[in-house]
Amino acid sequence: MPVLHDIMLQSTPNLIIRAFPVVLQVPDSSLAASPAPASSSWLPLAGAIGAVLGACIAGAIGFASSWYALRRQGLQAFNERFATAAEKLGDAEAATRLAGVYAMAGLADDWKEQRQTCIDVLCGYMRLPYQPTPAQHQSEPGQPDYKVGEREVRLAILRTVRDHLRKGAKTSWQGCIFRFHRAVFDGGNLSYIVMPRGYMSFYHAKFVGHTLDFRHAVFTGGTTDFQEAQFLEGTVDLRYAEFMTGSTVKFPDCKLTDGKVDVRHAKFSGGTVDFSTAVFSGSGTIDIQDPEVYTDPPKFPQPLPAGILKS
Repeated sequence: MPVLHDIMLQSTPNLIIRAFPVVLQVPDSSLAASPAPASSSWLPLAGAIGAVLGACIAGAIGFASSWYALRRQGLQAFNERFATAAEKLGDAEAATRLAGVYAMAGLADDWKEQRQTCIDVLCGYMRLPYQPTPAQHQSEPGQPDYKVGEREVRLAILRTVRDHLRKGAKTSWQGCIFRFHRAVFDGGNLSYIVMPRGYMSFYHAKFVGHTLDFRHAVFTGGTTDFQEAQFLEGTVDLRYAEFMTGSTVKFPDCKLTDGKVDVRHAKFSGGTVDFSTAVFSGSGTIDIQDPEVYTDPPKFPQPLPAGILKS
């Protein structure tokens, strides 16, 4: 009678021999049952991808169309506001013209692309013929270019420019161009403005009375130009102004008859301030006494005219 371990020795080889082929045949049979996919099996996936791409393109086209439509509507609204503001500026009533000033300034704030155009309109208004009414002239209604309330409209334009050039302005107009060519000034407030860049021109302007206030103005860049300006009466007040490196404030061929340019207590610290070709007559003066900083003095005519007042 065979012992237990003999039976196991005799049966184990048979089990191994019989089971092994089965193990080896499993991968063969699975491979045989899974033939290589045909190229046609990619068609559903390609169709799905095409559908997604088509939807994306259609969406992009739709978005672009909507964006352009909204932009056209926005431009139309801006153009309508511009036309309304310009019409108000041409009205016969001073109150309506004043409303036009604020309407045009508000549009300049909102319409960045055409901000300079709106500013040009406001400066252009200042260049219109104007009959000032300072106390010493006592101009009367009925004189050429006289308009009731006109001085208030012009002072409002200068205040609007001032507010947009001051430090911390909600919407800054720094870097823009302000052309006051041939304008007539009988006062105004541009105090505490900051000019880091841009251009402000008073070419051939006339200062006929009161005070144009530039006190505490800071010139750090750009150009402020009084070329051929006529200081007939009144004062351009630049007290406590700062003329810093990179800035230019010049008075080429300006004429001082009885007007005054007051630059007392100013800081001359690197900027170019040029009075070298100023022409004096009457009691006109340029007063630069008691400067707070004088490291870069202004340029003066030679020999020094009596109208230049220095410490």
